[in-house]
Amino acid sequence: MEKKYVVSIDFGHGETAAWLVPLDATEVNAKYGESLRLKATNHENLRMLPSVIYADKNASFSLDNTVGDVVTCFKDKVVNLGLAANKKKKTAYISYIKEIYKKLLELNTKLKSDGKGNTNFYLCIACPTKWEQEDKDDYIRFFNSALQEFNVKVMWVINESDAAYFTHGSSEEYAKQCVLVIDYGSSTIDYTVIDNGEKISDDNWSNAQLGASNIERAILEACRNDSDFQGIYETTQRKLNESGMEYISILSRLEFEIRKEKERSVTDSYYPNFGFNYNLVGTQTGYGRTKEYDAEKKRYKFEYDGNISMIIEIENYINAVRKDFETLQKNILKKTKNKGIDCVILSGGACQMPWVKGTVKEVFRAKTIEVDNLASFVVAKGAALYAKAQIEALELLKNKIRAINFSQIYEDADSNATVSAIKSMMPDMIRTLKSRSNVTGNTVRREFCNFIKGLDDQNNRYCLLVQGELDGLISKSIANAIHEAIKSVFKISIDTKDVKLHVAADVIPWNSILFEPGGTFYEAFTNWIDSTSGRFIFTWDKVRVNPERDKIIDGTADTLIEVASNNRLADYPKELVNHFAENIQRQAIAIAEELFYEKQLFKTTFAK
Repeated sequence: MEKKYVVSIDFGHGETAAWLVPLDATEVNAKYGESLRLKATNHENLRMLPSVIYADKNASFSLDNTVGDVVTCFKDKVVNLGLAANKKKKTAYISYIKEIYKKLLELNTKLKSDGKGNTNFYLCIACPTKWEQEDKDDYIRFFNSALQEFNVKVMWVINESDAAYFTHGSSEEYAKQCVLVIDYGSSTIDYTVIDNGEKISDDNWSNAQLGASNIERAILEACRNDSDFQGIYETTQRKLNESGMEYISILSRLEFEIRKEKERSVTDSYYPNFGFNYNLVGTQTGYGRTKEYDAEKKRYKFEYDGNISMIIEIENYINAVRKDFETLQKNILKKTKNKGIDCVILSGGACQMPWVKGTVKEVFRAKTIEVDNLASFVVAKGAALYAKAQIEALELLKNKIRAINFSQIYEDADSNATVSAIKSMMPDMIRTLKSRSNVTGNTVRREFCNFIKGLDDQNNRYCLLVQGELDGLISKSIANAIHEAIKSVFKISIDTKDVKLHVAADVIPWNSILFEPGGTFYEAFTNWIDSTSGRFIFTWDKVRVNPERDKIIDGTADTLIEVASNNRLADYPKELVNHFAENIQRQAIAIAEELFYEKQLFKTTFAK
């Protein structure tokens, strides 16, 4: 099935969003793509889903049946999900991945899959920037294991803050600026800094402890400190037990409902004022539909009302975020030699809290601060756009490599190596020849012919010279191709001077007949020497002694160097050269692809 789209899913700690970018430049929304539906709505900003899944008493999971236990905050490193204490969370996450994939196909008619591994889209994801390479490798394997029943694979994963930058920073307007991306989510605050088109930030600058979920946990603790909380909790637990729903975690459900209210308070612009009331019994057990419930429903209502910025834990949290920003600013100033930040891009749902922009403005003093209108989709959008750019740039790179004349490169490498070999290896032969007493012109011709014939695939020293020349010429060509492909697509100019390729290639063996009387090299060599009659004159069969002998030998050597520097000494069969060139091209494309992933704007992790 032809690939028509790139689909990116941002499995966030708090919410999950998906984005689609067409590969065909003529399609609608081809430049920036569009959000994908994870729920049935035409409102673009509401198409994401909270990262929660519901479990019934049999531990069966569902996105649609909200009666039951709520499992949330399951996104984590795979090594942590493997702990015994996280068994339920791991199972929930696997189920959530499957349900999200089914939602994508169900609600978005552009996406096609035959269930046999053939889709009309590539699939990619994002992960926290601070994760180590091993964690990213584990994560992509975890996803592909979860999706195995659908015969589909996630192709690659990219850092979340890197993706967020590309949503905004793929245009040339940022090419000469120092841009900071703060991707502020529920579990982490991730940072990417791009200076003059180059990533200068260390992924370890990101913070995996200061996600915005700290706020709902602090509100929950404030609720629990209320004098009425324990009584309501015990009454609710009793009713759940009576209803056969003792498996429901009251605290998990409360934290989720508080998070939704926190997000609503930001969206509706009454943050930090916070009003919360929730009756779990009324929504879960069915008791809420009885007459008896009306008389006692207050006994089950959890409530909190107030200015949440006054909660000491939240005040401490906000101060901790500010200190983390200040540490980041010091790191940036050190990297940029006190130049600082020109622009800050804020992404992630948590960046919409009013205090965030104010704190960023005070700490970084950037000329501009940008907040995306679709903050929840920034990572998914950037990941899809970057994946599309990768595909375009890589295909452009491959086409540039296919256009390289590797036959000519091979012949040039051989010619250059021959000249080098003559200059470096011939002196030993000349010394030996000069030590002989009975030397004729025929002897000189024979020894020089044998010397050139000896520059073949059995001569290790010569083979190393050919390989070195070949690697040098190919490296230069591939470096230029990578530079041009990346500049064309990513709009940045990178330094590829350090690109070094080793493309293993055999030395084409000489046809020994070339060097025998009547052979093309033998006859040409005779003509070359005859043409130097202005330098020295001799007959071929007369014995020569020193100094005439040495003059003839030195003159012949000079002639050979001059001719070899300007001509190929002998031609190889064209079919054989083309065969070697095809083999070199295959190797060059494979190696260049790896170098491309290292040299492009951001590094991504690919499925293995």
